[in-house]
Amino acid sequence: MTGTGKFAEKATAKTAPLKSAYPEIVHPNATPVLQVRIMTYNIRFANTSPVKGEEVWETRCPKLCSQIRFATSGIPAVFVCLQEVLHRQLEDIMDELTSNGEGEHWSYIGRGREDGEEDGEYSPIIYRTNTWNCERSDTYWLSETPEDPSVGWDAALKRVVTMGQFKNHITGIRVIVMNTHFDHKGKAARLESARLILRIAKQWQKTMIVGDPKDDRLDESGTLDDPYVPTLLAGDFNSEEDDDAYLAITAPEAMHDLKTLLPEDKRYGHTKNTYTSFGEPGEIAKRIDFLFVDNFSLNEHRRRATPDATKGKVEVRTFAVLSNRFDDEVYLSDHRPVVSDVMITMQRRILKGVTGEGLDA
Repeated sequence: MTGTGKFAEKATAKTAPLKSAYPEIVHPNATPVLQVRIMTYNIRFANTSPVKGEEVWETRCPKLCSQIRFATSGIPAVFVCLQEVLHRQLEDIMDELTSNGEGEHWSYIGRGREDGEEDGEYSPIIYRTNTWNCERSDTYWLSETPEDPSVGWDAALKRVVTMGQFKNHITGIRVIVMNTHFDHKGKAARLESARLILRIAKQWQKTMIVGDPKDDRLDESGTLDDPYVPTLLAGDFNSEEDDDAYLAITAPEAMHDLKTLLPEDKRYGHTKNTYTSFGEPGEIAKRIDFLFVDNFSLNEHRRRATPDATKGKVEVRTFAVLSNRFDDEVYLSDHRPVVSDVMITMQRRILKGVTGEGLDA
């Protein structure tokens, strides 16, 4: 399922299973590299009965959109992953992003989590169409029936994960992006949601978008882009670092928290919390908004690479927790945005082909 509305992009490409093994070596040359920025930001739904310290959406919107524009300006390969977004808020944000002139080509994938596609909160992924082609997208409910609008386990509300596979127009580099918002009450639901997301990610990683169900390139000599697609996961997980859900996501062979991949003196901004509240009594600040990358992209490709090839498929360059309140003392949201830059390298493989004769590395 894809997003709806004038900015939403529909992806109709076919998928085919990967061939799990074929003769190959890693090509040490011709390795396209792309710096990708990813942001996660719970923007707070447009509350018609604001709590103490909270401004209405009409006040917060232009300030929040200015922050998003600043954080994405001059960075073509960017993904903006938002949570708690009502349809009218999404329309406002898209209007603001596209008001800078012809050069700003923005779209989104995602849908509301209720029965109707525009009903309830979205977890959309916003991206530039002049940088990325969305080859595939879908929305899954975090429940025992992920294909249907449903509440999972002990959750209080319906929750979703939005997924897209994107291909960069210039380099051909692909990336899978996932954006989610875990339940705020159901501890079991958070753990099972983490497990479900990891399963879905692995399923997507095992398929490759091709125009024909059979990829003839696998039967010929020559070069072939590595079909493995790295995965970035963003969201408000309503989980701290000692919560079962976080521990499941960061288990061995699962994913890495991008913050942990940079030393403390290389990180920017706030060092502890991503949820601040609006300053209302009884609320506790905590770190519950995260960016993750799959473990395979960091480690397995590094082991496979030749000395003259790359250090790995994904390398984290920056990590920041930005502010959500400035001199005017207006909270843009009760969460702070989290931003990271990662370098993605496409490795090349030389196929020996059916005759067993390959090209020199």
